[in-house]
Amino acid sequence: MNIRPPSFAPLLATALRSVATIGATTAALLRSAGCALIRLGPHLVPSTERHPPLFASVSRRWVRVVPYAVVVVFVGYLLPFGIVHLHTAYGVGTPVAAAVVIAQCVPLLGALGRPLAAWWLVLPASAAGAVLTAGTSTSAGPWPWPVTTLLGYLLLMLTLALRENWRTLLAVWLVTTLTTAAAGAAATRTAVAPLPIALCGAVLLLGRSLRGHGEARRLLAEQQQISEAEREQRTLLEERARIARELHDAVAHHLSAIAVHADSAPHRISGLPPEAAEEFGTIAAAARGSLTEMRRLLADRPDPVPLPDGGFRVAALPPVNRPEEDST
Repeated sequence: MNIRPPSFAPLLATALRSVATIGATTAALLRSAGCALIRLGPHLVPSTERHPPLFASVSRRWVRVVPYAVVVVFVGYLLPFGIVHLHTAYGVGTPVAAAVVIAQCVPLLGALGRPLAAWWLVLPASAAGAVLTAGTSTSAGPWPWPVTTLLGYLLLMLTLALRENWRTLLAVWLVTTLTTAAAGAAATRTAVAPLPIALCGAVLLLGRSLRGHGEARRLLAEQQQISEAEREQRTLLEERARIARELHDAVAHHLSAIAVHADSAPHRISGLPPEAAEEFGTIAAAARGSLTEMRRLLADRPDPVPLPDGGFRVAALPPVNRPEEDST
């Protein structure tokens, strides 16, 4: 019985097609990322204006100081630990390790005010650290992101997410991804772990969500303050309207009494001189004119007009034509 040896040609062809498909997919993804990065390039230009302090609206000063204290403590921890880690784990000389770690950590002190400018300083320093540690073995530690470098970079990602817009965050993440992929392609090590890229993306998303939550709470507090001010103003207007009505009732009663007495004076008083009777008529006419004008002012008083957003506005008062102005 003849037994044919197994043919590995179909398996090899399938493997080659899979590798070709993966390569084509990777190349397409890199081209898409490059095109997106070109469009997002203007958003990577640092602004000349400094961002306002975090928690600037908080009244307690110690709360506003907390973010800066955290950054200072974090940098103070990373400086010595990073130098020792690069020297012992990766075999980098102490002066060179100190220069690289200082270049990576010192810009973090200004990251809360100008995070994008700090990122432009930290990224070349991180790339320099990756070049210095490229020839080490896989047992030395993760590469191209040593632990201390990754911790400082994640803090920088958090400050970026709390300060910059989403286009800038996307551009920063794309640059980080492409830089890491390029380092992995040119490295002599076996593989580059995708964990740093995933962690950077997760921190950017977390920081952006925290920023959105804070902005929503701030807008809600501002809307509540506006609503409270509108309620107070409406209460004030209603109180003024009530006082105006009561004042009209009281003054109208007395003016009506004056007009009645002045009109009836020539009939109640015998032997009244014509000059006095004419004077009583003038008094009665003035009282009736004042009463008419007061009623017109009260009728033309603007009421609060409700708005669709729950507020209100007050219409302007119409011009009042006084009797003496009409006569002239």
